[in-house]
Order: sequence, then structure tokens, then C-alpha cells
Amino acid sequence: MKKPDNPMRVLFLILPLLLLPLAADTPWSNWGFSLGATRTEGDLTIDRVTSPSGAEFEVTHRLDLQSGDIDRINQMQAIFGKWSLIKLRGVAYMVDGVKVDASLTPESIVYSNTDFKDKLPAGIAFSYIGALAFDFRLLQSNMFVRIQGVYNGEEALLKKLDEAAANPLLYVRKNDANYFGDRLTRLENEMMEMVVEMRSNNLAAHAALLAELEATRRGAFAYALSASPKAYDAKLIAGVLAARKADPKLPLKDIAEKLRKDGVKASDKEIALVLALWFNDK
Repeated sequence: MKKPDNPMRVLFLILPLLLLPLAADTPWSNWGFSLGATRTEGDLTIDRVTSPSGAEFEVTHRLDLQSGDIDRINQMQAIFGKWSLIKLRGVAYMVDGVKVDASLTPESIVYSNTDFKDKLPAGIAFSYIGALAFDFRLLQSNMFVRIQGVYNGEEALLKKLDEAAANPLLYVRKNDANYFGDRLTRLENEMMEMVVEMRSNNLAAHAALLAELEATRRGAFAYALSASPKAYDAKLIAGVLAARKADPKLPLKDIAEKLRKDGVKASDKEIALVLALWFNDK
């Protein structure tokens, strides 16, 4: 009769097998990181990771992470960790194929006697595909200015923010000539989708979209006239809008005459520009 296996011997044989999945699921340790809690949302896995310096961040991925993914995250963490003027409150990564995106939530960004934190409502976005690049929006004078480029140091990035905040229209003219046209097209398409899909019952989203569309139109108006956003008489825009809404077929010369009687100075170019931006008149 065969002698039964020693229970302790069976345990020692099984134990290494139980530990193998853990070793396979925690490649972070090769870079000195510690894997904490992991959760799933649909087909996405979200890891909570702690760096050797104690900084915590999240990594979202659909497929199993490869060593190259973690190496890119390690390089990005090293760069963010060396910043002296950009203080971060949180970092979240998204791994999608060979691309790694990073969403940064700033605690403070003090440069040139200005804290830019509140001017970055969506934070700072970086991506890594062969090189580290940034692409995010700065809010200044009711304008959303696109800040993008290849990362070349903290100081260079902060200078871009400072330049955009000091003169957003000039910055857009130098760096993103298609900004207003692309943005107006996107906002108008979103407004149409909201109406078609009957999502206008979401009053907050509808109001926010209208406010952004209005701010972009006014920014485009000032940009076309090479003026600052506050350099023109707001009564001009209000007068043209009121006249056209009162009579959708009112021609430009009659609008100009009505403005003149109301004491508002406006050139034909300015009136035509308002009609083009707000009513798509050609």
C-alpha cells in the first residue's frame, strides 16, 4: 500500500506555485517602485504605485504592462520629481500601446510672481512616444490658450506659460494660428450634438458650453482686429447682436446706421466680423 504524502512536503511544493503570479504581477520592484492597491473598471486595470521617494501615483492600462512601459513612467517620474517651481498634488498615467500619457494636478506653479495653478483648470498633460511632449490649455482673459511642444526643461515650460499669460493673443498668433477656427468648429459641433441628442436638459453643461463658445468668439474677434480682448467697445458686439436678432434680414448698412444713432462707433469690417462669428454670415 502506497504511503500518503507528507502534508508539509505537499505545502512546500505548492507554495512556490502560489507565489509565481505575485512575482509576475509586480514588475514595479525592478525599478524600485512598490505596487499598492489594484482595481478594475471595465476592461481597465488601475494600479496605485509608490515611488522610491514616497510619491504616489496611479497607472491605468488595458493590457499587461511591459518593462518598456514602466521604464517610460520611471523616466517621467524622474523628470517631474526634479521640478523646483512646479509643485504637484497628483499624477496619473495612462498606458495605451507604446504611448504613455501623464495627467498632472498642480499644487502650485509660482513663476514671475504669478501662481499659474488656477489658470490651468484641467492641469498639465504630457505624453511620451519617443520624446516627452506637453499639450494642455491655459485660461487667461476668458481665452483658452493651447500650450504645446517638446519638453525642454522646467524653465522653458514656465517661460511659455508666462508668455501666454502676458499676451494671449500674441502667443496664439505666434504659436497656433488655427486655434480660433478649430475651436469654434468644435464648439459649434458640440452644441449641435447637444441639441440633436436632446442633451440640452443638462442645463449646467449647456450653460458651460455656451460660455466657452461666447468667450472663443470674442477672442477671435479681438484676434482678427489685432486687439486685446478688452480693447474694443463691448457695446459694438451687443448692438450688432441685438439688431440682427430683432431683424434676421437686416443688412449690414442698416445695422451700421442703427449703431451710429445709438452713439456706437463701428466700421463695416467690425460689423461684418461680428456677423460672421455669431451668425456665420459670409
